Amino acid sequence: MKKRYGFCFVAAFVMLMWSLPRLTFAGMREEVLFSGAWMLLAFCVLAGNLSGILYGKAGRRETSKAASTAKVRQKGV
Repeated sequence: MKKRYGFCFVAAFVMLMWSLPRLTFAGMREEVLFSGAWMLLAFCVLAGNLSGILYGKAGRRETSKAASTAKVRQKGV
């Protein structure tokens, strides 16, 4: 799973570096708004993939332990 997150992170980073010179932050309001929104979404994609790489497996293990404990308590054992 981390390989997929790593690939997506690298792909998003390459797309960001490729588009950065083409985005304008000086000009008409629509161009600036589009550039800002595109940059915000690109950083959200990068942050999501990075958090998946760093915290992906640890979060699932804790959730599964909590879920199994809840099932045991529910059955009354």
